[in-house]
Amino acid sequence: MTLLIVGANGNFSLALQEILGEKNYRIIDKNLYGDWENSESKLTSVIRKHIDQYNTKYLLNTVGIISKNCDPEFVNYWNYCFPVHLYQICENLNLTLVTLGSVHENIPDMPTGNPYLESKKSLEQFLVSKAFRNSLHFQFHTWYGGKHVNPEMFLGQLITSIRGGRIFKMSSGDQLREYHHVIDDATCVLTYFENGMSGTHSISHGELFTLEEIARKLFRHFNCENLLKLNQFSSPKIEVTNKMALPVDNVKTKFRPTMEGLIEYVAKNI
Repeated sequence: MTLLIVGANGNFSLALQEILGEKNYRIIDKNLYGDWENSESKLTSVIRKHIDQYNTKYLLNTVGIISKNCDPEFVNYWNYCFPVHLYQICENLNLTLVTLGSVHENIPDMPTGNPYLESKKSLEQFLVSKAFRNSLHFQFHTWYGGKHVNPEMFLGQLITSIRGGRIFKMSSGDQLREYHHVIDDATCVLTYFENGMSGTHSISHGELFTLEEIARKLFRHFNCENLLKLNQFSSPKIEVTNKMALPVDNVKTKFRPTMEGLIEYVAKNI
């Protein structure tokens, strides 16, 4: 099977490329989708060509905006409008569109006021309205690993603190997080293609920690626990503090132990 991937340089796309090897995927790069509203026929033509040449069955969209600093309309444009357009292409060409989202879409009221989660929830609801014909939606926990470190995310801020010897201020840290190495999740996703599945699937290994536990473990490991300052500001009003609140999809993929993986990842980036 040759997988058609939209987006070349994100961590998840790069993970898939690493696992598959160059003979088993083709990339739809930004020069083809960047102006998708005005280049619809060109994008469709390229996708059709790949179907004819490689008999591909899946179009996986890895394009998305997660930054909190982006305009909500811009986030919605790329996280909702663009994949909806891709869905319409896939429906016409009898391809299955694969989209990526967050398990936090499912927490009541948590998406409200969060443009990223709102856009992902809207996308999932659109696919539900289509009864998941020609679509497959994955909901992930929090990623680490990969080529790019996001300085806005919790681990990115923590890495900046350890690297520069700067004070790390955080809330009480009672929020629960399940961290997954991006390679492990990419490996898991590929097993779903083998089984021809559709619908929404929440990828989970069940090893959750509070942000406080993660921060203490990492700062202690790197001998700089003095940099960690808890209770410096309030926790978000709506957060995951109950394991039962999170959806679980039973998966057979082997995931690396969380704390060992996080320590290795931070060590590579400080």
